[in-house]
Amino acid sequence: MDCIQPGTIAPEDLLAFLDGEAPPAVGEHLRRCPGCAARARAYARSQDRLRAALRRIDCPSPLVLGEYELRLLAPEEGRRIAAHLGDCPRCAAEIGQLRGFLAAEPAPTAPGPVERVRRLVATLVAAPPRGAYAGLRGADDDDTRTYRAGDLTLSLSTGPSARRGRLSLDGLLWREGGGAVTADGGSAILSAAGGATETAEIDDLGNFAFDEVAPGTYGLEVALGDEHIVVEGVVLAR
Repeated sequence: MDCIQPGTIAPEDLLAFLDGEAPPAVGEHLRRCPGCAARARAYARSQDRLRAALRRIDCPSPLVLGEYELRLLAPEEGRRIAAHLGDCPRCAAEIGQLRGFLAAEPAPTAPGPVERVRRLVATLVAAPPRGAYAGLRGADDDDTRTYRAGDLTLSLSTGPSARRGRLSLDGLLWREGGGAVTADGGSAILSAAGGATETAEIDDLGNFAFDEVAPGTYGLEVALGDEHIVVEGVVLAR
């Protein structure tokens, strides 16, 4: 989408706005220009990914945590991971989730197609700080939640919809380390308490959206091949 006043806003103006350092005229232009507002949202998503990656740059990978729990690491590496768990509540929570999963795991049998589906319940984590772009759709701190499930991170943002009394729900998925979310596409399924569901396709960048959703509490399931990420208690409120 093109700018309504080409040449008025430069990319550095958008970055300054996201950092809270732009003059008021930039914010006023973004409120009037859908094209520049869309570019600002794209910059904001890129900043979110970078902050999320840097926020846990010193954390061991989910694979290493699994090897630690299964006592597969060398003693020195095991002691290093144990010390990290004492200082990192996020990794400690992942270990707790893994232990619960292993405790509930039934005796192994030859897996069928259904048993091969890996279901992970996403854990809500603290969202990274955002700066001054809260006025943009899907970018308000209060309207954005970040979840983790294994090496996947999911950001959910709510905002107004074009239809009165309805809301939008925008999702963004990425993998730790920058790998592709999925090679074959995927879908997001939003389920209401009464059983009604809506489905949205996930694009190759990990984005999906529900545009006209009634306020309420929903369950969300993200299907990525044989991985199914479950998010419980997604509240959409005006």
